[in-house]
This record gives sequence, C-alpha cells and structure tokens, in this order.
Amino acid sequence: MHGANFYDYDKKLIDFSSNINVFNMNERLFSIIREDFDHVNVYPDIKAREAIDNVATYLACDASNIILGNGSIEIIDKAIHRASRVVIFDPSFYEYELRASVYKKELIRIKYKDFKINFDELNILKKGDLLILTNPNNPNGRLLKKEELIKAQEICKEHGATLLLDEAFIEFTLHDYDSIKLFKDEDVIIVRAMTKTFALPGVRFGFAYALKDFKDYYDELSLAWSTGFIQNEAAKLLAGSEEYLSQTKKYYQEERNRLKNLYKDFKNFEMIDSDANFYLIKLKKHNDEEMYMIMLEKGILIRRMQGYKNIGKNYIRLAIRTREENDYLIEKLREIEN
Repeated sequence: MHGANFYDYDKKLIDFSSNINVFNMNERLFSIIREDFDHVNVYPDIKAREAIDNVATYLACDASNIILGNGSIEIIDKAIHRASRVVIFDPSFYEYELRASVYKKELIRIKYKDFKINFDELNILKKGDLLILTNPNNPNGRLLKKEELIKAQEICKEHGATLLLDEAFIEFTLHDYDSIKLFKDEDVIIVRAMTKTFALPGVRFGFAYALKDFKDYYDELSLAWSTGFIQNEAAKLLAGSEEYLSQTKKYYQEERNRLKNLYKDFKNFEMIDSDANFYLIKLKKHNDEEMYMIMLEKGILIRRMQGYKNIGKNYIRLAIRTREENDYLIEKLREIEN
C-alpha cells in the first residue's frame, strides 16, 4: 500500500517508489544532534515550545496555531477521529481511507475528473464532515490552483464542514500562493512535514496550522511526548532553509521539464503532467503488476497502484531522483520499449 518496500528484497534496488528529496540535510542534522546530545537523557519539554517556535517562524504564523505530530499522519488521524464523515477525492493517499476505517467513519468517495475537482459533487457535504484535499495530489502530483482552494473552502464553510489540506509535497512546487495566509482565520487544517522536502522520513516529524478549536482538541487527545529530542533537533533545520528550498524547487522544475521531453520519444509510456517530485506514467503495453516485476529484474523499484481507488492498473508512479538515476530509468524503459 506504500512505497519504499525495498526491505522485502535481498538485492540492491534504486527506489523510484518513494518521493524523497534528492538533496538532504543529514550532515547538518547530525551536527546539531551531536552538539545537543547531552539532552538525550533528559525529558524533553512536554509542550515542545522550541520546536513549535521554529515551525511557526518557518510557516510565518503565530505559534498558538501550530500542532506537532509524529509524522503528518498523526495529525490527519486526529482530524479524522473528530469528523462525522470523511470525504476524499480518488485517487489519493491510501491512509485517509485506512484511518477512517479504523474509527468506523463513513467514507465518501468522489472521483476526480481528469485529476480535477468536480465542485458540484461537494454539495453532499454536511456539518461535521472533513474534506481532505492533497495539494499537490498523490499519485499524480497536480497542484491545486488558488481559485480551486478558495472555492472548496467556500463550499465547506457553507455546509459546516472542515477542509484539511495535506501539503506534504508543496515545497517541490512553484505555487503562487501561501495557503496559510489564504485561510488564516478559516476552519482549515494545513498539514506539512519534514519527511519529503527535507528527506527525513525516519525522523517522523509533521506539523500543521490550525485554529484554536482543533488545536485544543488535538492537544487533549494526543499522547504526551509524541515528539521528542530528535524532532526538536530536526525543527532547527527549518531556520535558514531558504537556499535549500530554492535549490530544491529549481532542480525539480528543470528535471520535470527534461523528463517530459524525454518521454515524448516513447510510444508505450506517457508521462502525466506533474507539479511535484513524482509523476504518473500511463502504460500502453503492460499493466502495473507486469511493469513492477520487469523493473524489479532491472534493479528498479516502482510504485504500483495498489491502495489507490478509481485509477486503472495501466498506471505506475515514479519518483524524480538524481539526473543520473533518472537517465538510468529512461534507459531501462527504452529496453522495454524496444
């Protein structure tokens, strides 16, 4: 149901199934941890004030609106727990469905039309519902336009529903708006994480902007110290990360455009437009399971559509990795093409 299942195999694989930044801050994080390692035998601040302040500075908002989680999924989990019903657009991230099932919440599915929102479908919303939009969407990588976000929130407000924006990949995109500023005083939960952008999936550090109502609910429900020393140290990376983020955006913009041109030469593989650090391939000859096994033999791990609803088995998802690795992937696809 997830990518990065290379643990299942006893050979070295290039992992195109998980969407992690090719740049990372490992050395800087190690340096920070070494400097503060004496604190590891002390209970961390149960209110995580330092980490909250660092996140608030990064997001340019008030610290009183910040929520921290053991990964962004902890925050999404609590939002689903509070909801009467959960409304999602398919195809999207499998965990929304799973968490709704755990809490026995009614799950309403709306199908994307060409990976775009059909706003008429949102009239089914009721008071207490949670509408989850992934921005950019996973698995296709499409960034929502500002007008789409505003319209979705207007409909949520009209029906008494809450909008949750899962923006785990937003820093990879060339977005022309800040959703936090856009919905500063609205009932919108905006979730981010250090997992993808800062290449720290093992640290499990997510955060969100939310109004007091949900923040109070979240704090009351959460376990003490769900984030600790390592997450606090990782939050220090957010300060002064402008150059890192600029490098990230530039690389992924250039590589998306380069790959798009390379895929024009294929007859059996069509690259679907993406704004993120991953993209869908529409398969003309093989299904996703066949491609998975073929690429596995070539030392490449890809993402099948297992867990995604309302999308055919003629799609696979691929991460954008280093230029050298991307070229290796293209080379292997040419072998299949021929």
